[in-house]
Amino acid sequence: MTRRIQTGLAALALLSACGGTPAPADAPVAASGSPVSAAPPTAPPAVDVWAGVLAGGATYVLQGGAGLKLQAVVASPRALGKGQTVRLEWSVGGAPHVGAPSQVAADAEAVHLLDASLEDADVVDALAAPSPWPRQSRPVPVQTRVDGLYAQVWRGPDDVVVCYGEGPPPDAPPCEDVCFAELCVSQKAGIIELGGTWAPNFEAFTAAGYERFRETLTFVGTPTK
Repeated sequence: MTRRIQTGLAALALLSACGGTPAPADAPVAASGSPVSAAPPTAPPAVDVWAGVLAGGATYVLQGGAGLKLQAVVASPRALGKGQTVRLEWSVGGAPHVGAPSQVAADAEAVHLLDASLEDADVVDALAAPSPWPRQSRPVPVQTRVDGLYAQVWRGPDDVVVCYGEGPPPDAPPCEDVCFAELCVSQKAGIIELGGTWAPNFEAFTAAGYERFRETLTFVGTPTK
């Protein structure tokens, strides 16, 4: 049976451009008699969602289906090259889980999701290279890059979540199975979800209290500065 991951891909829907509308009757009017355009709202600043994870020492427990629990232990925090790195030790049902990003390297601007088998020299090289994954909450829209990498952002009054993922590139044929993978990080709670091809059974494992974050938080579709 074909399986598809539910990873907030509603953001892929095309948005219709909005045309201009007449100014309301009570809109401010300039001396010339023309309506005064209101200044567009200022986008909230991007925030760092990785600080808590990169500090190390935390253990995150994510719940999947059929009572399965996925655990991520953040180990070996240290400075390396021009940034920081930690290892993510994943386990499910007490057994190691492989296939998920198991090393995070980040500088002030970007995040790299890597394999823990990489030597320090390789991690330093990765930190010196550009990464499309921003450390802060700046969206990289789905299916806009040839490598398929993206970042999706949700914002609430006291929390911000960024989901870092990989999937099909632009103009890819329809997905016939699970073709996306995501790791979601909360500014407030750290690692809150692992899903898709990075997760056990290709399903979503989510932290308690974040089961509906895509519905309760506001999707940010335009990059903030």
